[in-house]
Amino acid sequence: MWEQVKPITLILEQENADKSRFVMHLYSYDFELVKIREAFEYDANNKLTGEYSRFSIHQDKVRYTSNYFVERLSPESKQKIVEYYENSNIFVEYFI
Repeated sequence: MWEQVKPITLILEQENADKSRFVMHLYSYDFELVKIREAFEYDANNKLTGEYSRFSIHQDKVRYTSNYFVERLSPESKQKIVEYYENSNIFVEYFI
């Protein structure tokens, strides 16, 4: 059954205090758990400085884990996720 369900996706952009920014591609199948499909970090000059991808590996790029982006979610980004998925108790996948 889950193979037939299409994920609910969100592209979230976050500007950080140092003027760098994150672009995160999030998805969820059930409005309870959000996962990061891909995430990118750009510096203040809009140069790609690092990335995370659940599905592909680019050897020439700086690789981060999904936790790198989850740990740095701003309160505003967290609020956007809650509002988009309409669940104040939503979880963002974090690996221990």
